[in-house]
Amino acid sequence: MVTLAPSPTPSAASKRTVPPTARWARRQLVRQLKRVPPLHRAAKELLVGAKLLRSRFRQAQRRLRGQAAPAWLQTTSIFQTPLRAMDADALHAELQQRGVTVQEGRHTLYLAPQEGLANALGLVVAAYPPTCGFKLLKRFAAPAQARYLHETDALGEAALLGGIHEQALATAALAAMDLGPRLVDVVHLRAGDVDITALVLEHIDGRSPTLQDHEQLLAALDQLQADALMTLANPSGYECGDFAAPGCNGNLLVTDDGLRYVDPQLFLFDMNAVIGTVVERHREVLHFGDRLGVVSQGKGFLYQGLPGRGDPGRRDPDDRWGHLDALLAAGGVTLRDRVVMDVCCNAGMMMAGALQRGAQWALGWDLPAVASAARELLPLLGAGRSTVTGGSIDDSVRFIDNVPPWLDAQDGVCLFLAAWHHVGFPPGIADLPWEWLVYEGREHEEAEITAANVATMEQRWECRAVTSQVITDGLCGPRPVVLLGRVDRH
Repeated sequence: MVTLAPSPTPSAASKRTVPPTARWARRQLVRQLKRVPPLHRAAKELLVGAKLLRSRFRQAQRRLRGQAAPAWLQTTSIFQTPLRAMDADALHAELQQRGVTVQEGRHTLYLAPQEGLANALGLVVAAYPPTCGFKLLKRFAAPAQARYLHETDALGEAALLGGIHEQALATAALAAMDLGPRLVDVVHLRAGDVDITALVLEHIDGRSPTLQDHEQLLAALDQLQADALMTLANPSGYECGDFAAPGCNGNLLVTDDGLRYVDPQLFLFDMNAVIGTVVERHREVLHFGDRLGVVSQGKGFLYQGLPGRGDPGRRDPDDRWGHLDALLAAGGVTLRDRVVMDVCCNAGMMMAGALQRGAQWALGWDLPAVASAARELLPLLGAGRSTVTGGSIDDSVRFIDNVPPWLDAQDGVCLFLAAWHHVGFPPGIADLPWEWLVYEGREHEEAEITAANVATMEQRWECRAVTSQVITDGLCGPRPVVLLGRVDRH
């Protein structure tokens, strides 16, 4: 049962929106400027430039406060396990004693999806899709101190490769280049008093490669190096067992979707360049607005900027989340351990911010091409605890059908941000398992429209407005945001 504050009056839900006289004056000015296209263009450049300076200033403030987004966004979950092994050899033996099939590599013990896995690892298994495997590092440590390489004579190479999150992002980069499994998470397992780090990955079933497959892999890696996206960490290059033809020491598999190299330890990716490549690949669906000279050398700019990066976006997810943090706090709401659902998620950057704030999982919906871009980008930001569904969004959509059955999504938080003027108020949102919903209106939205929209949501989705604010972020003007809570469903 949710106890809610009284619903605000319609005027209170958006009382700080732009007054009618200011809206009228702005419209008149735009109408006059459009009669002289060069002047209209220059005014637009100046306005966007001023908003860009505001956005840069806020980014600089966050860096000075130590609030800049890290390269790896989602929080690390800690799971107790029944295991009691004190070293890698004992761990291997204990897992086998518990009936688990183990694939041993030089640096890891890989546990594919299988019956009885939860008896060995405990609750962590149920926290992820049943198609995931767990790659346990032989070098025991918590994730903050963990390194991928196990052998003590490889310390120089281990320092070059960095910590486990750098190697996890290398895995995500391989997947983004269509050469590796999808990365989901890095988790902290506790075996008694011992800390174990594990990668959670999409499990790969595939056949053994041929010599032709091996040649295709090397050609793809050569191209990545030619494009300055990746270099090899080992000085011997391809002249090592992990690239030996044709199977690369068991690291290369062939699936229906193509080649999959399952071990990231040899790759040094330039993550900024990789992310830039993925963004460029999806430019037509991720970019917004006119090609203004003040932004990105005349290119259209991103609708959602990328957390922690300087790429200008019409919306700044870090700044936007800063405002939503205050809205949620005013309603006594936290995202920690909740499932966050984002309807019209665009590139998924608000989902990434939710995972950074401790969300258990993030679900998103958008058009197929946009959803494809989000699925590629999120793991590259360390936000792989996410599922993005592509499809048209209208009154016929059954969103609940896209909530994975393994996911405990009760009492979640739904984001409905800058969406109503694109998709209306789909009835299927009422069926999603949320306790709280965040509504965001249009830029410069009139108070009367916000009040009418709040009334529609309260009636259609059986919820009640609790608190509201007006926010600005990125290159946008003011918008209303309203927190709504589910009316007692019992």
